[in-house]
Amino acid sequence: MQRRYATLMLPTRGGDKKMANNKGIGAGGSSVLMVFVVLCLCIFGTLSLLSANADLVISNKTAAAAEGYYRADAEAERLLARIDACLFAARQETQEALLAGDFSQEALTRLSEQGQDYLRSLAKPLSAGDANGIYYHFAVYHLANVEGIMIIRGGENDFSPVIGFSREIGGERALSVRIGMNAYADAALKRYAVLTWNTVDDSPWEPDENSQIPVGER
Repeated sequence: MQRRYATLMLPTRGGDKKMANNKGIGAGGSSVLMVFVVLCLCIFGTLSLLSANADLVISNKTAAAAEGYYRADAEAERLLARIDACLFAARQETQEALLAGDFSQEALTRLSEQGQDYLRSLAKPLSAGDANGIYYHFAVYHLANVEGIMIIRGGENDFSPVIGFSREIGGERALSVRIGMNAYADAALKRYAVLTWNTVDDSPWEPDENSQIPVGER
């Protein structure tokens, strides 16, 4: 009778290494990976928050600039309507005076004195037939009651007044407007012409002390 003997197979050192390699990264490796993922999410979230905040600041500045411009534009339109009303009244008075034909020198002198500095700067005496001169004098007389405007001559040889004013927009910017008065004959259709209507830098000018040029030195 033959006996069968069971053979006991003992693990070898090489087998231990293979079994150890099949165990995976373990609990410590999972924790490190989880910390890395969370850290990446925090960084990306912070960057997204900073980008959104920068976009919000730019959007607020753009909205404020647009609101300031349209507010200044509306104020300029209202002021322009007042100026046009003054020019309309001046033309009506000029027309009545010319039709009456009783412009004495005393009346012309009084009208010239009422126009204040601008009229005296014309260095041009009024005459009864000077429709433009009388119209400009009446206009400046009425415009003296409008606040926030300035009146200057159109040019060295041009006696037509130019009306200027500005309205603050905000952020060191302003809306600058220049209006040229049309002559008496042209005022029947349109009493003024818009010369400029644009935004300008309203920041205070500070000269550079290092770039000043000495006066009187050679």
